[in-house]
Parts: sequence; C-alpha cells; structure tokens
Amino acid sequence: MINVIRLYDLEKKFKRYHGWSGGDGIFCNDYKNEILWYFSDTFIGESTLDDKRINFDLINNSLAISDKKLSKFDLVYANNP
Repeated sequence: MINVIRLYDLEKKFKRYHGWSGGDGIFCNDYKNEILWYFSDTFIGESTLDDKRINFDLINNSLAISDKKLSKFDLVYANNP
C-alpha cells in the first residue's frame, strides 16, 4: 500500500490566477542551492478564484526555480505561448 501525504504549504506555492496556472509531467532536481522543477504540459492564462481556467493557452514546457526552503519560488515560461 502507498501512503500519500498532501503538502498544503507546497501546494500554495503553485496557486496562481494569472500567468502560469498549472502543469503536469512534474520532475524536480536538486541543483546546488536550488530546486529546479520541470513541467511538460502547462496552462498559461487566467483562472477564477474557484480554479476554473479562462482565456488560457496550453504550452509544452515550463520551469520553476526555488530555494530549498521554498521561500523563493519563481515560474519561468515562454512569453508568447
């Protein structure tokens, strides 16, 4: 049996209503003093407060860079999806 623990504090770091609003195919890598997060399919656009995506594009790749304490968390993607 596999146990899953939901990490609410980490989940909040990904919550967005403008720009990057979600991705799948998630991988991460520890690099020096940062964590690099890789996403394959990525939603870019607008979302409502109840998490409905509106006016969005679906791009193939995006990246997030965070420190190991997750106090710095930046999402990176193409400006023109």
